[in-house]
Amino acid sequence: MLLCCQGSKLSLKEFDKDFLLSKEILEDFDHYKATEISDISSSKIPYCYCTEFVVQLYQSNELSLSKLRKQFIKFGNSLIVILNEKLLKIHIHTNKPGLVLTNLLKYGF
Repeated sequence: MLLCCQGSKLSLKEFDKDFLLSKEILEDFDHYKATEISDISSSKIPYCYCTEFVVQLYQSNELSLSKLRKQFIKFGNSLIVILNEKLLKIHIHTNKPGLVLTNLLKYGF
């Protein structure tokens, strides 16, 4: 039986069965059949790769978040750009992770 516990954060490392069973059952999923889940089509997913890169910057004084977002959004969706003085991190759903990496290497290694 699959239980959903509202507001509970469970760590797989320290899983507490008694804690889980003491929570209110929001929905019981026993009535769902595996065949219903198998009907999900990958054709509805426009980008196949959930990609993350972290690059150590050559220099950061000329970079801006808005410039980086405009540059990388053309490669996919769900873009997150994080920038500090030493590192640039990109999260993006894309079909061309190699192209994203090639463009990132302009800024660092």
